[in-house]
Amino acid sequence: MPWNGVLWQNVPPEELMKNRAVLSAVLVLSSILAARAEEAAPPADDPEAAALRKVFEERPNPWAETGVGSWVEYKSTMDQGGRKMVTRMRLTLTERKGSQLVFEQKMLEVTNDGQKVDVPEAPTQTMQPADLGAMVEVLSLKKERTEDVDLEGQKVPCGVWAVSLRYITMVNGKETIGEPQSMSIWFAPSVKETRGVLKTESESAAPKNWSRRDFAYHVTAVAREAEVGGTKVRCVALKGDITTGNEDMVAQYEALMSDEVPGKMVRTTMHMTRKNAGAGGTQDVVMEATGFEVKAAAATK
Repeated sequence: MPWNGVLWQNVPPEELMKNRAVLSAVLVLSSILAARAEEAAPPADDPEAAALRKVFEERPNPWAETGVGSWVEYKSTMDQGGRKMVTRMRLTLTERKGSQLVFEQKMLEVTNDGQKVDVPEAPTQTMQPADLGAMVEVLSLKKERTEDVDLEGQKVPCGVWAVSLRYITMVNGKETIGEPQSMSIWFAPSVKETRGVLKTESESAAPKNWSRRDFAYHVTAVAREAEVGGTKVRCVALKGDITTGNEDMVAQYEALMSDEVPGKMVRTTMHMTRKNAGAGGTQDVVMEATGFEVKAAAATK
């Protein structure tokens, strides 16, 4: 979804779900929460640092533990300057191809200000790596202090860590190494539901332009209950903000994430403001899972 005020009816339907701010936030949150509590113990020499390093370097895709045929349906409502678009789509895990997961994305319905928009009958395919940890290189970890974080009315002691890392991506078989990114992480290994991460503030070293994203979030609850398609699921609740490098776009978001739903995203709400976009500079987005089915993953030999 473009941020430049272009009217939605000029956007191809297959692009409607590619809202970069929403989906990048969801990917960061879901991948950090992806690993299970029964991971092997870190080395005894520096267990807290080793556990924090594993948060980044051992990150299975949030779909990695679901079987082929698992699916989730999403409803997305976007309001930009009073113009409202509603989309429904289904994402299905269709294949495991080596180290990649193959997904089928099917647009089910699109309405623009209450009017139906034609959508492609054929689904589109996307691929994601099964191991997101391979996309991250941790450059340094340093514990700076200890600080309490409020979690559902209780004070949780956290180590505050300065982390430097960079992301590695593959495009058409070519490896691209991103700019170093600095983070402050409030880390409490005892909070298994979030892999110990309770608060994050991130600042990129990339040039301060439109493509840069700085973000912050904190966990507000670890046992929130939500309903998806008539099924009650246990969720972690978060809230935070995203800012572009040139500070043209600022977004505040809240999210519910659950291990029980494929992809983990249950609900994300976001309010975005662009300073230089005039009447179309405000956008409100609600993206929520409305149904799902989990197939058991095939046993590995």
